[in-house]
Amino acid sequence: MTPSPLKLVFAGHDTSTFRELTAALSHRSGLTIRSTSSPEETWQVLNNGPIDILIADERVGTVDGGAFVREVISTYPLINCGLVSPLTPAAFHEATEGLGLFHQLPLHPGAEEAAGLFAAIDKLYGYLEKAASGGRAS
Repeated sequence: MTPSPLKLVFAGHDTSTFRELTAALSHRSGLTIRSTSSPEETWQVLNNGPIDILIADERVGTVDGGAFVREVISTYPLINCGLVSPLTPAAFHEATEGLGLFHQLPLHPGAEEAAGLFAAIDKLYGYLEKAASGGRAS
């Protein structure tokens, strides 16, 4: 069952990293969006309540985004994560294999990437709802 509202955290190296993307997503109903600009701030948010989705920038504060996501997944294995990366889709898949990331965003994601991210979220949670109902669409 899809949580309502879905709680998304966008972790970057400063609070402006995802400004355009989150502004575009803020018009969607059923989403609660929070932006963080350091690993410490992100951990505080994660530790204070269930978060459905974490999207990490290429850097979270001074930490590599991929390394940060690996650390988060080791603590919260059921969180759904996406990552900003300049890699090609094939290289991204190879670099993140085994992490179960559901989405890759390009560097400096903006409003145009919001539709793709929302479609990936909708597909992910539609799939989860279908699996939870024993394969029946809800």
